[in-house]
Amino acid sequence: MFSKIKVKSIFFIIIFSIPLFNLKCESLDTNNYKIVFQSNRNGNFDIFMMDTDGNNVEQITTHGNDDIIPFISRDGTNIIFQSDRDGDDDIYRINLYTKVVTQLTFNAAGDWAPKYYYNDQKIIFHSNMGGSFEVYSMNKDGTGLTQITNNPGFNNRAPNVSPSNLRFVFDSDRTGDSEIYIANIDGSNEIRLTYNIGFDDKQAKISPSGTHIVFVSNMDGDYEIYKMKIDGSDVKQLTFNSASDLNPNFSPDGTLIVFKSNRTGNEEIFTMDIYGGNVKQLTDNAAAERFPSFSPVPIYN
Repeated sequence: MFSKIKVKSIFFIIIFSIPLFNLKCESLDTNNYKIVFQSNRNGNFDIFMMDTDGNNVEQITTHGNDDIIPFISRDGTNIIFQSDRDGDDDIYRINLYTKVVTQLTFNAAGDWAPKYYYNDQKIIFHSNMGGSFEVYSMNKDGTGLTQITNNPGFNNRAPNVSPSNLRFVFDSDRTGDSEIYIANIDGSNEIRLTYNIGFDDKQAKISPSGTHIVFVSNMDGDYEIYKMKIDGSDVKQLTFNSASDLNPNFSPDGTLIVFKSNRTGNEEIFTMDIYGGNVKQLTDNAAAERFPSFSPVPIYN
């Protein structure tokens, strides 16, 4: 008799827990997820944050120079970004709660597009500190600099690490135009994924499931957003217009893609589903809004 009661209790808990879990996963708007982006609505470029429906816009950085390409840490406490506030492009970190800004790189070159990986313990980025742009990694405090790619005379840019932290994608112009490659996290075993001769494929991002890549290409005459499998197969075009659609990033649950487009005449932030449908405009002003990305976790103000 006791065993039967125990089984029924467990069954009750399972049945009523599943819908609650699914509700949380399906609705980014109601769970305090955020989108960070750069905007020059106040003159120069600063970092802003808003809800996933475009509401509650908050300015994060305020500086006379340009703060660009923000990326939120996995724990939701920090944003790393690129800034020329010391005269050249270096990497900085701002704490979302204290607003303390810390400079992480110090050199006369350009350090670009930083992203956290390994649970916020490492940062990957590209830099021309050696002449041409190469991919580098460093510890979260700026120490332990390591060069990952090595193609002198060519540019390897915009690295993005897989959820497993084992591989990363990037774009390279080593063949004359920009194509997308994937490699092990230490730079070994490079594999070329795109072969669109005469066109540029770039800004690749790996999906949270690790199975797909979203990227930008001008293979149809203007920049559109495409999706392909992690091995470069099954390429599908997601956007179709005469404007430039750029800077795509997946939502943490993999159901949405956020991007910027000038289809309205201004550079604004949009979202769409992973099939290219249900397009929603999130910003609407005369400024340039660029490089949006989702927070990996809910952020509570």
